Amino acid sequence: MNRLSVVAVKRALVGATIALLTLSGARAASAQEPDPLKFAVSKPTIMGWVIKADKTAEFEAAWAGIKDLLAKSDKEELKAFGQTMTELYKVDQPPFDFTSPQGPVKAVIYIFRLDHPSTQFSYNPRAILYEYLKAGVEGSPVTRAQADDLYINKLTAAYLTINPLWSLTKIGG
Repeated sequence: MNRLSVVAVKRALVGATIALLTLSGARAASAQEPDPLKFAVSKPTIMGWVIKADKTAEFEAAWAGIKDLLAKSDKEELKAFGQTMTELYKVDQPPFDFTSPQGPVKAVIYIFRLDHPSTQFSYNPRAILYEYLKAGVEGSPVTRAQADDLYINKLTAAYLTINPLWSLTKIGG
């Protein structure tokens, strides 16, 4: 495994607790820590997702579906939010060994490059689907079944962890 992979795995393990707590939504609102996927400032940021190597199609389909739902929203602010998620990359390296709670698996890394991240909305997919798009709520064009398919059947099935976020500082001209 190359040095980048080792560093990515170590960072992924550090971020696992934060991400799992964030994605689970199990904490009470009064005791809830700030959402690490909601930004206070719009500064270029990299998000690294560690995904099961055999579930890359599900991960890609989930985010394509989420972005499609945001683009079809009748709320301009949600459409604009969706436009901040145009830079999604899969790291070009072979799958690496990752130890998950269910045991060892092969994993790959996806990167979201957010040049101008939203400070209004979280990048937490659960929040996007169930809070912002109001999946399953009367009057929402997004059904609960659609959201559950994207979040539970695709994204959660593929997800291992998220790396700590990396804020970028421009250097030079």
